[in-house]
Amino acid sequence: MSSVEKLLEEPSSLSDKAYYAIRERIVSLELRPGAVINERALIESLGMGRSLVRGALRRLAQEQRVEVYPRRGMFVTAVEIRDLASLCEVRTVLESYGARLAAERASEADRQELADLVAELDRNEAHDQRALMAFDRRIHQAIYRCAHNEFLARTLEEYY
Repeated sequence: MSSVEKLLEEPSSLSDKAYYAIRERIVSLELRPGAVINERALIESLGMGRSLVRGALRRLAQEQRVEVYPRRGMFVTAVEIRDLASLCEVRTVLESYGARLAAERASEADRQELADLVAELDRNEAHDQRALMAFDRRIHQAIYRCAHNEFLARTLEEYY
């Protein structure tokens, strides 16, 4: 398995699982911008220990997805329209480049994986927003893998 595939596969450690679970709640707006983060509720709902959840929250704070205010608490970072516009500009350039590399470098196995995803898309009648978001992520990750550039894949995964 290549390092790109390892990067994009399911999280293997409990700390990664805690991080991705909380990040997913932020990205899906289950934890809305500006919302207070209730550490105890996260511990209970994730079924994970305090140290794992705290580690995940520290990581999210380093990525500026969570803001920490001493003696006030922890909050989901507010989303600024200007930031979203800037992020879209970056993603447009990087994803276009990644798609071009994927088209040039994809192996036969990569092409089959993409064909399978297209077939799944044609069959998919799901209207569940989470399922659609998860499927969208799988498509993007497959293209990132097909580019065969771990640095680009890591960057695109972060901005996704």
